[in-house]
Amino acid sequence: MATQDVFIRKSSGLTRQISARDALMYCAMNPGLLYALVYIVWAPAFFPGAHMGIGVLFVLLIFPIAGLYWYFSVSMPRSGGEYIYISRTLHPSLGLFASFAISITALSWTGQIQDWWIRWGLADAIRAVGISSGNQGWIDLANFIDQPIVRFLLGTAALVLTGWLFLKGAKAMMRVSYWAVAFAWLAVAILGFLLVVTGQDGFRENFNRLSGAEYDAILQAGKEAGAIFGISFVPLMYAAVTYINLNTLGQTFSANLAGEIRGVGRSQALALFGSLVMQMAIWFAAYMLVYGIVGTNFMHSLDAIWADDPSKLPPALVHEHTSSEPVPMLLVAFMTGNPILQLLFGLCFIVATWVSLAGLGFAPIRNVFAWSFDRLIPTKFSEITTRYRAPLWAIVAVIVAAEVFLWLGIYSPAYSSAILYTIVAWFVAWIVLGIAGIVYPYRRRELFEAGPPATQRRIAGIPVISILGFLTLAVSIFTEWAVAQPFFRGAAEPNQYLTVLGMLVIPLVIYLIAHVYHSSKGIPLKVQFSQVPPE
Repeated sequence: MATQDVFIRKSSGLTRQISARDALMYCAMNPGLLYALVYIVWAPAFFPGAHMGIGVLFVLLIFPIAGLYWYFSVSMPRSGGEYIYISRTLHPSLGLFASFAISITALSWTGQIQDWWIRWGLADAIRAVGISSGNQGWIDLANFIDQPIVRFLLGTAALVLTGWLFLKGAKAMMRVSYWAVAFAWLAVAILGFLLVVTGQDGFRENFNRLSGAEYDAILQAGKEAGAIFGISFVPLMYAAVTYINLNTLGQTFSANLAGEIRGVGRSQALALFGSLVMQMAIWFAAYMLVYGIVGTNFMHSLDAIWADDPSKLPPALVHEHTSSEPVPMLLVAFMTGNPILQLLFGLCFIVATWVSLAGLGFAPIRNVFAWSFDRLIPTKFSEITTRYRAPLWAIVAVIVAAEVFLWLGIYSPAYSSAILYTIVAWFVAWIVLGIAGIVYPYRRRELFEAGPPATQRRIAGIPVISILGFLTLAVSIFTEWAVAQPFFRGAAEPNQYLTVLGMLVIPLVIYLIAHVYHSSKGIPLKVQFSQVPPE
């Protein structure tokens, strides 16, 4: 009777209000469609010989993982994503372990990457206007915004706005997702227009006139700094797996919202696979258009100079308070003298980035909700307390965590560097997910056979979900190897992995505390982990 009372809840309180198209837009914009305009600097800088346009093809490695999420989300269409799949297949501690790693990584980006749109979308767009017009006032304004305290206050205000958006519920989050996708395509359209109107010859002329350096001298300096002119396959592979595939993380978050999605089979297929296609199209267009305007070798030269010594960049590109990445939002100063286009291009990056960060923080709310619903953390976090059917305390927890990461990202340079490698934690979680996919049809045969017929398909007698689980495991292990290359070369400090270690230990401690506490109360949690949570 006591056990019956413990598990008497019949509903999560969440409602199915997300359409297939909503889910598609949410997944497409979640990883940050215009982060490509930053990775075009970082990837060739750390992996000379990488060509980012060609690197987009490596996104094909993510399709099997998306397939595994589709099979699991149709078999267990509940909010919580990988937490539900792994806790019901392997063990609840492993489910919390994987879900926490993904959630805390996403929240670290929700906090820290607020600084990206401030530095590169706002400050650099304003700086571009100052460079092209010769107006020092615009450059002074950009330098003012670049100050740490200003960036922290702007980022905090953005997180407060994000919290308000979360309180408005799932439909509000879906609506702003459309804006992120629209502004990403607008940025591509602007680059296409500038390629036709200005072209590489116009860029070269403007650069020589405005930058304080010569185009050809930058090419020579880039070679001396380690730039490789041409394509080298191994660096290209490592750069693509590290930075382009990194740019897909969050694309599977519709699975974490499965309890709120209508027509889950069709909707998840469109969201998980359609979003990858859309991302590849936007990234390929953005990379190739920037290379077409600026020049591939010139772009890679700027990247190499920045990685070697940012102070050696052309005087116009050197910042007063930050590290002077030569991102396209700054280089637009030499693509056009039109301040409206320059600021509009920066606005595209601001909108696409801020909304994507909200999206990356939104799914972890549902993960926190799922942990609380299973009593691994206080049940207060799963209470639906607003008229928009949103879990208030889970939202508060997520925003507070993001604020901590915002502070660390701005005021702790060592941590800011380490957090770039939190992709390691994400793929550790996917290693566990891959194992769950492999064993699911055998370890939880009753759930597998009770699922929709589409999820029970086999190839040569092997369940498709097991095959996808194996491919997820293989891709995740390979990604860990690729991401570790800078450590092997001595280009990054091994102690940065301590950040990841902390992210992976915390959920195991949480589970141990919950297990001991509920055992002392005589509550057999293993009963609830034997079945899928209620709707």
